Amino acid sequence: MKRKNVSGSGLFLLEMMLSILFFSISAAVCVQVYAKAHLRSREAKDLNLAVTCVSSAAEVLLHEGAEGLREQFPDLIEEENGTLCMFYDEDWLPLGTEEAYVRVSVSVREQEEMLYGELQASRMDGTEIYSLDVRTYLPVMMEKSLDAPEEKGGQT
Repeated sequence: MKRKNVSGSGLFLLEMMLSILFFSISAAVCVQVYAKAHLRSREAKDLNLAVTCVSSAAEVLLHEGAEGLREQFPDLIEEENGTLCMFYDEDWLPLGTEEAYVRVSVSVREQEEMLYGELQASRMDGTEIYSLDVRTYLPVMMEKSLDAPEEKGGQT
């Protein structure tokens, strides 16, 4: 009986191919996990900044009304339907509407001595990030502005 002398290179090649397959599958899974984590991080950042921006606008609206909102946020753009809008880039810096990433809109209406405000932050593709509805009694808001202490100038 003749015996064929078999080298171990075939077994080594099979082992190398299995190792490469295992590491390529592992790398693909890691890339997917990283991409999903990056997306969630971006969404969390957008939500956090949207809450801050919308809450700030809501506080100004509740205490100073729509005119106070226009004074405090000079970047406001009034649309044809009366909605006040602010536009931000991806880093949440105010800018015009051309290259905006986020739109913060404020709809204000007065009805029977009440001021209603609907504030919404959304991406330009229409995805809502955060929204807030507020209301206040108008005479109370007017009383606060009348009760503000006057400056006493010239007295020592």
